[in-house]
Amino acid sequence: MVVNNILETNSLKGVCSLSSRKNDIHNLLDVEKYITDINEFMQNSEDIYSLVLDNGEQLGNWLFSEEELTPEEYDLKVSVLEVLTKNNDYSDDCSDKIINVSLGEFEGCVSDKCGYVEIRRSYLNSAKNVSEYFEFMWTCFTDCVFAEDVLNEMKNIKDFSLCKETITQNLSVLNDEAMDLYKSNKNDLSKAVKELSAKLLECSLDPNHRKKLVFRFKYEDEDKREREKYITCEPHLKLIRKDSNLRIYFNWCDEDVGKGEKVLIGRIGSHPY
Repeated sequence: MVVNNILETNSLKGVCSLSSRKNDIHNLLDVEKYITDINEFMQNSEDIYSLVLDNGEQLGNWLFSEEELTPEEYDLKVSVLEVLTKNNDYSDDCSDKIINVSLGEFEGCVSDKCGYVEIRRSYLNSAKNVSEYFEFMWTCFTDCVFAEDVLNEMKNIKDFSLCKETITQNLSVLNDEAMDLYKSNKNDLSKAVKELSAKLLECSLDPNHRKKLVFRFKYEDEDKREREKYITCEPHLKLIRKDSNLRIYFNWCDEDVGKGEKVLIGRIGSHPY
């Protein structure tokens, strides 16, 4: 699945009012960083520097002008320039999956990371099959790390097309909220489990089968060498129904895999015993 991320040129017309656009610029930087982190580009119009701003200047002239600015305004201006120069990839890859990004609110566009990710996840739900879903999945849940064998089990899910939206919903909560729940309740994780149950269908533990809930993850050590680690993912979210055999096994975090900052997804599918 190919997504074209496109910066809306006209949304930049008021960028010269730097102080009042501070939040808009920081939001755009957040979106740009997300796109870069998933190895994609944000395409700019080839004539973007000819855009006439609200102050009557062309964008290119304003960016490189030597006007007097406060240190904060200067940093904001440099940030805008960096976004434009880092993302000048005019890709020929066409796709019906388009995300229009804007500086501040602009019709038909997203202007912050939350809105951007929401659209990506909606595209994830349009995946035609398990493999397409899996290939695109990691770009929608960047605060998760997936075990090496996740796809093999996902291929065994019956009626995957009927389950994918539920899987997306549950992964979204794990990605967006699980680490905060862990940090708030790490001295009593049963509270975190209860909070997830309140947000979703049900979160459970399975201490009787803990030895069978071990999954293989890859990570890079401090010397950038690839390593493997087997990690127990006992907590699980039940999907569809409480008596369903479809679930997501996870671990709150690991000091090596994800450097203690990401949720580990061990299995998406049936129980492994």
